[in-house]
Amino acid sequence: MQKYKYGMFFLLALILEISLFNYKFYLTLSNKEYIPRYETGSGLMPLGDGRFLVLEQGEYTITLPDLGREVQALRLDIGYSSERKIAQKSPDREKDIIKNYENKKLYVSVEAQDEANALGFTLGKRDIVHEVPQTTYMVTHLSGKSEWVKYDITASVGEIMTIYAIMVNPRIPFDFSVWRVVALGSVLSLLYLLRPGSRAYQFVCRDSIAQELVIWACILTEILLFSRLVLLNPYFVYPRWAHHNQYYELAEAFHEGQLYLKREPPDFLKEMENPYDTDLRNHLASETEESVRWDYAYYNGRYYVYFGVVPELLFYYPYYELAGSVDDNGEFQGGILPHITVIFLCAAVEVIAVYLLLREIIRLWYRRTPFLLYLFMAAVFSMGCGVLTILLHADFYSVPILCGMAFSLLGLFFWLSAKRRGKEDGKLPACRLLVGSLCMALVAGCRPQMVIMSFLAIPLFWDDIKEKRFLRCRPACSFVMPYLVVAAGLMYYNYARFGSPFDFGANYNLTTNDMTARGMEIGRTGLGVFVYLFQPVNLEAVFPFLIRSSFSSTYLGRTIWENTYGGVFAVNLILWPLLLLPWFMKYYKESCCRRISLLSFGFAVIVLIADTQMAGILPRYYSDFTWMLYLAVCPLLFSLYAYCLVCEERLPMRLYRYFLMLSCLEGIVFHVLRIYAGGTSTLIIGNPVEFYKMAHRIAFWR
Repeated sequence: MQKYKYGMFFLLALILEISLFNYKFYLTLSNKEYIPRYETGSGLMPLGDGRFLVLEQGEYTITLPDLGREVQALRLDIGYSSERKIAQKSPDREKDIIKNYENKKLYVSVEAQDEANALGFTLGKRDIVHEVPQTTYMVTHLSGKSEWVKYDITASVGEIMTIYAIMVNPRIPFDFSVWRVVALGSVLSLLYLLRPGSRAYQFVCRDSIAQELVIWACILTEILLFSRLVLLNPYFVYPRWAHHNQYYELAEAFHEGQLYLKREPPDFLKEMENPYDTDLRNHLASETEESVRWDYAYYNGRYYVYFGVVPELLFYYPYYELAGSVDDNGEFQGGILPHITVIFLCAAVEVIAVYLLLREIIRLWYRRTPFLLYLFMAAVFSMGCGVLTILLHADFYSVPILCGMAFSLLGLFFWLSAKRRGKEDGKLPACRLLVGSLCMALVAGCRPQMVIMSFLAIPLFWDDIKEKRFLRCRPACSFVMPYLVVAAGLMYYNYARFGSPFDFGANYNLTTNDMTARGMEIGRTGLGVFVYLFQPVNLEAVFPFLIRSSFSSTYLGRTIWENTYGGVFAVNLILWPLLLLPWFMKYYKESCCRRISLLSFGFAVIVLIADTQMAGILPRYYSDFTWMLYLAVCPLLFSLYAYCLVCEERLPMRLYRYFLMLSCLEGIVFHVLRIYAGGTSTLIIGNPVEFYKMAHRIAFWR
């Protein structure tokens, strides 16, 4: 019977699919379908064949008069098509990518009259997407017979709207979703696998071919998922914003042998006493009818790119040169590497690095860790540290963040690998130290605040330093040289642009506030700690159920913020043990692991505060430090499991495994819903077909 239990979960999912999830099919099975006549408002001009032109003035309504019957369900299948130009601007030309957005969503407010409301009332609002048939059906809850129903449509002027079908009391079709069956069956199976009495915990991590194959199968599965997610939102497949082209313009500048961008700033900007005064700059731009490049660094009459130069040197500039060609006029046209490609490559490296890093931690200190626990932590770590959000918001800003994260994790893996080899062989392998230090040093050219994680080398190699294995010529030089070389290059790059080897240029950013006068204000710190770490999640009853958290403060001064979806601890149950870290210190098996957890936690808080002070509170900055918290919690959870193994009482182990189950369920629910949450530039706007398909798969009662 045991071997059939997982099949039973999929059987249960199948039963729910043909019963509960399709309850509206059975509810309307006996309906007598009626096709009414309809009248359109003055704002819809008939064109024939059910097509209407949306005029500038008038009412955009569809009324169903003289019904005289009970209305138990409705069907309204409408859509409209138009052409929108999405401009992707390159440094040397402007490329218009024409996307034909057919059957976009239409907002519809439904009004009706019944025996309890003679004058009618508003039932509610719905979004109609022609390509998602489930959105065209509505179950109504009226009292007695109704004389009329009216749809008030929010439409865009100048577009052509088509009425495909209008029906009263339709029979809602049976909607069998293979995705829903597989997803529900898989989640139930995973929770059952993580239950306290699962035999899967008996299989500990070993250096076996079978486990290596499973690990790489999990890695490839995640990478395939990432390849799907990064293409899901066309807003970022075809970026429309000029300031997202900075890496392209920097590649062109490098091609010309210069560090500043070719684009010339307007004269009024050069003449301003303080060009970083946002309101005055915008006022002068309006008066002179000249534009200023948004989010560019401006210094001494030139535009610069203050974002990390390492992604430019690794990806954009080589592609610009290698994929470029000479046009008919003899001018060189460089290759334009899409941001989504770079984001995907960095995300793939991040996944591989997480799995390898945790594997090394287990090999070094936690040999009795269950293989299931390792896979679970690696999957939660690699997907829960903000990567999913970045993949769906794969813009220019996310490139240096994800690149810095990937290099940090990869560098830590090579360091740990070197330490393990040194522990086994008695000497540290110089090659692994060299690669690890190179990765960690390159972080400074991606996201400078993340370079603080390089100080983990102190607790990591402390024993090797005391035993003088680390201080030998080859290991010491291999560790130090990459930092010296990278630091020299970055310091020269900074000095050549801004006259100081330590000035990365972020303060010269032409943004919402004067960054040169921002300063460090302690009043902003508490606000950042609360929002980034502890702000509760806001929920509503409509898919995707998550709404942006409100932002309010008594701080009187300039701070930058965007709405978020809860603090890290509020949305990542697996991180909660960190809140009790002082009480759990005694359970660490190795002092090195204790120091790694403490320092990673501390560095995460430092980076969080630095982001708050230097830039503000923005959703993408979660990825600067969340992965550090995951790195802190992994050794803690491995240590707690090791303690539970030797504990005479069974209760601690049961509680531990129940915690894993709840963390798994919470992580799946939140991160799936987070993919679909948001407003502008998110899936509900950029890809409504995908959004509403998922909405009806999950919220089957819509």
